[in-house]
Amino acid sequence: MKKASILVLLFLSINLSGCGSEASSQSTFKDNFTIGAIVEDNVQYLIPESRELFSSEYGEADQPFMQKQEEIALKIDSADVTAFTAAIRSGIEKSIINSGASIVGHGSGGVTGTSFSIQYRENEVYGIINVWGVRGEGTNFFLIVLITES
Repeated sequence: MKKASILVLLFLSINLSGCGSEASSQSTFKDNFTIGAIVEDNVQYLIPESRELFSSEYGEADQPFMQKQEEIALKIDSADVTAFTAAIRSGIEKSIINSGASIVGHGSGGVTGTSFSIQYRENEVYGIINVWGVRGEGTNFFLIVLITES
């Protein structure tokens, strides 16, 4: 009986410790990140007007990937797009580092030159943030951010 009780306690402690690690499978960076705050820090590049931010998250702690997507509609003169995109990239990098994560890689591309990605790691969580800047009609500009973590 005593051996059975010890085995049950051991089994429960292993299962409970496993549950705790699943619940913390997100990074502090992803939990606290919003592109809206970084855009607000760089309004000097934008045409003053209201901005709409849309956000959604996908995935559960027991799935291999979790995603957070944000989109924001802006007004910007085409001459300011390059400087604005560089400021957004710098703001995201600072946000990653300030959250306790480390940057492990970069990527860029796209025809417009306004797309980039940053790979990061926070403890056992690996993530990538992909950012696309899409020009609309006139001064319309859309910033799309997708964070994927595993």
